[in-house]
Amino acid sequence: PVALEEGLGDEVLDKMEKVLKKQVSSCKGKIQNLQTELDKSQGCEIYLRQGDALSQNRHLYKKRMEKITVPDYTQIDDDGNCGYLDVDLDPEKGLTENAKILYKKYKKSKRALERLEPMMETTKVEMEAHQAMLSKFQNARQNHQNSTIGEIYESLVEKKLIEAIVLESIGGESPKKAQKNQKNGKRKLGVDKDIDTFISPSGFTVVAGRSAAANEKVSFQIARRNMVWFHVRGIPGSHVVIKTDWDRATKKDIEFAARIAAWHSSAKDERKVDVTYCKASNVKHPPAKFKKLGAVILNGPEKVITVEPRLPPPEAKIA
Repeated sequence: PVALEEGLGDEVLDKMEKVLKKQVSSCKGKIQNLQTELDKSQGCEIYLRQGDALSQNRHLYKKRMEKITVPDYTQIDDDGNCGYLDVDLDPEKGLTENAKILYKKYKKSKRALERLEPMMETTKVEMEAHQAMLSKFQNARQNHQNSTIGEIYESLVEKKLIEAIVLESIGGESPKKAQKNQKNGKRKLGVDKDIDTFISPSGFTVVAGRSAAANEKVSFQIARRNMVWFHVRGIPGSHVVIKTDWDRATKKDIEFAARIAAWHSSAKDERKVDVTYCKASNVKHPPAKFKKLGAVILNGPEKVITVEPRLPPPEAKIA
């Protein structure tokens, strides 16, 4: 029996979950650090009270004092008695200079509060959003809600939080080598001798590239947006396309094309091979730093089918 699994592969799903959890963890760490700074700053009013009390009780101050206890007239009990404050002093400085130091600490702490409190609120909102996204992803994964997973995947790729998967062709070339071969006239994208053509069980045309140049043509010249595109998972292989709309391809057509893709790959001698398939519109050229002739990335939902590598019978091949 053919094992058909919808959605992105487990490796990609695991990576997505790891990234989402990391976002939540990062916010939690940031909140802890902000709270530590807030705790340090939230007592800023004490510096103002100490500065005022020191300035108002000059008669109690003596030179080279390291500590002084002064009345605090902002704290009056029910009997009309004021509270007292202990103030640490720099013995090398006078009363006025010590008072200025306390006022400076007050202003610095107050500015920190004004800066940290909005940052804390923003980070909490971000963490709630990341937690909601993680829960949404975990629920979608558990219930095989592939459209939801696809939306989250595209969002992570767009934000560059996760790299789209790069699939390489058989015979993939570096941009430098490809450019050299183009100049020498050794390669043309339009050469059809490396593209095999078959007829699927439902009568649809199936094309398979057998070189980097042929794969480039299959994926970006022959394929149309809603056609079904195939490639073995994680290893070099052929690009295969069923030339029909996504909704018209039957399970037998998909198995047929997947076996061709598995055969034209580095895993052709394996008993079972995982083959990714998706809409051709999800197949893109990779960023420049990853670019090779025939290399692509999948930027959207994909499905996986496990098949035995096999070519169709001779009568199914038309070119």
